[in-house]
Amino acid sequence: MTPRPSVPDLWARLVPAAAGPGDEPWEFVLPGAPRPVLAVRPSVLVSAPKADHLLPLAPMLRLLGVTGWPLQLSHRDGTLPAALAPFAGPHLYPVEPDGATIVVEFRRRGRFAGRLGRGRWHRAGVAAAATAVFAEAATRPALRGSDVDAVLDAAESMTPGAVPPAGWAMVLQRLLPWVDRGQLARFTAAAQRCRIDPLAIGAQAAVELERQPDSTDWIQPAQDLAAASLSGAERLLQQGQRRAAAVVAAGGLRVLFGRTRHVHAASSPLIEAPESFLVPLHAAAATLLPAPGAPDSPIVQSSGSGVVILPGAYPSFADGLVRALGDEVNLLDLSSLEPRFANTEMEPRTLAELFALDRGSGVMSPAATALAAALAQAAVVVADWADKGAALASRLLRPGQRLVVRINGVDHLSAWLHLIRWARVDDVIFVSEHVRRAVLAAGLPGFAGVRQHVIPHPLTVGPPIPKTADAGHTLGLIGWAQQVKDPVFALDILGLLRAADPRWRLLLIGPDLADATATDERFHRQVRQRMAAPDVHGAVETTGALPHDDVVELLPRIGYGLSTSRRESLHVGALEMVASGAVPIVRDWPLYAPLQGAATVFGAENVVTTPAAAADLIQRLDADPAMRTARVELAMRSVLERHAPDRVAAELATVVLGAGASAGMA
Repeated sequence: MTPRPSVPDLWARLVPAAAGPGDEPWEFVLPGAPRPVLAVRPSVLVSAPKADHLLPLAPMLRLLGVTGWPLQLSHRDGTLPAALAPFAGPHLYPVEPDGATIVVEFRRRGRFAGRLGRGRWHRAGVAAAATAVFAEAATRPALRGSDVDAVLDAAESMTPGAVPPAGWAMVLQRLLPWVDRGQLARFTAAAQRCRIDPLAIGAQAAVELERQPDSTDWIQPAQDLAAASLSGAERLLQQGQRRAAAVVAAGGLRVLFGRTRHVHAASSPLIEAPESFLVPLHAAAATLLPAPGAPDSPIVQSSGSGVVILPGAYPSFADGLVRALGDEVNLLDLSSLEPRFANTEMEPRTLAELFALDRGSGVMSPAATALAAALAQAAVVVADWADKGAALASRLLRPGQRLVVRINGVDHLSAWLHLIRWARVDDVIFVSEHVRRAVLAAGLPGFAGVRQHVIPHPLTVGPPIPKTADAGHTLGLIGWAQQVKDPVFALDILGLLRAADPRWRLLLIGPDLADATATDERFHRQVRQRMAAPDVHGAVETTGALPHDDVVELLPRIGYGLSTSRRESLHVGALEMVASGAVPIVRDWPLYAPLQGAATVFGAENVVTTPAAAADLIQRLDADPAMRTARVELAMRSVLERHAPDRVAAELATVVLGAGASAGMA
């Protein structure tokens, strides 16, 4: 059998043949084929002498917006080649009597279609295709496992100089959750062939650290790699190479603040030893983030009087702020301007902008320009999340404007917290006391002069509804299908309870296990295996994704509200169960155990450290209705008082709008 040509081979053999005006197609010739044509128009038609010639294009075409590969083929016997059957659509028709030509049609869709540009394909063949794939991979909010082949094919098809180091770095970061060590090695080799330094794009660090989630000796290697990267970034900045410095610095920061080491972990040096762990960052801070002087010319003059809210990468949490501040608010979602603001990933483009602004440059991206213009209309700016938007805002505000930043739990595990100009921040709102303690231990420059407030999120569950008859033997867990929620801990509790009483059940509320990333596969496998175990099989109910109102309607079925997470700033889902009259059974969140996090939110009497301790507490409460009722009433009263929407709104308004705001709202 003749070997199937690779993507580079197939594209390299295409030769531009004709270009017509208007909507006429551009055509390519594939030498030696009977009637080979690649025509680019609103629909893209690809003809080739053999079906196998088209198969290598499948991953790249999918990533570029393929809607399902409706294949239109001619074949002597009228059947579809088996190799292409998985991509087939319903439309088959003869193209040529001799069956020599296979035509594939796909339609481009979404924002990428307009950017693709027919001329790019005409001029450059495989290089343009590979560059287009990188552009899409670097800018869409997230990649999926099905995109890996396309990106790796594009990397191996890339010509030197076609994509700058920043592009390689961004694409690598998007790939990390989905690839194994061998695939990372392919990407690294492709980068080296294009004369991209693997260290500069973080590939070496990724291979050595990101793919070893169980390693216990990662801290010193991570610090060494981060120190080398940040030192290199300092040298590049001193040479005036801001973009290159941003790429190198972003690689170092990704190593130091890797999500598998902090966000998904049960312990973190950012909690246990932040001062010593952050030595590489603090050592480079003076050069990377120098104290700003007065700008030569203001980017935008301020003349505002209202409030601008930046909802950040997770905008749903801003609803409470909007309700609290009412008509005074202008909501600016930066992710609607540029996809990079839809996540908290460390990426060099935003970092380069921070470097430029710190050094008096007025050259900004469209999103930063729009942000500056919006901020000019405000007297107060509220950044919900200490993220990229907050870091930019802390550099764009003019004298006389106030900046308020709300810090949520995951913020202090991110590098962006350390890139905010805290000397320019007036007030910071923490959603819980233990998050405040964690941030204070980080040693943020300029933070000492910031006014601090602890204001939790409000709860909107309505008055309690009587519990159902089976609620007394029903455990509940909300938002369960994430590593951080550790549902296996909850399943272990259920198994222990059912060993003594088979009436016990577990209700898992929220989205099911999503498509597994490489880092999630083991977690998903563990959860599914535990759910199938004999001691809990048949006693677990999952609801799938639900609107919030439907979640509230399920709360009367839950008698014991679980929080089994590795870390939480509050765990709103557990608070909602408590507000509905469920007994709180709260794991001593391991990440925050040194800061007594769970106890400060739910009370020490409701906190346990192991599934066995949780099962024992539940059995004791089940056997003593009076004690259970007293426990419920105390917890419910505390939660409803502290998280009352009116109280939270008044406190937020006082911080943001001033001391007279809450009185004015009454």
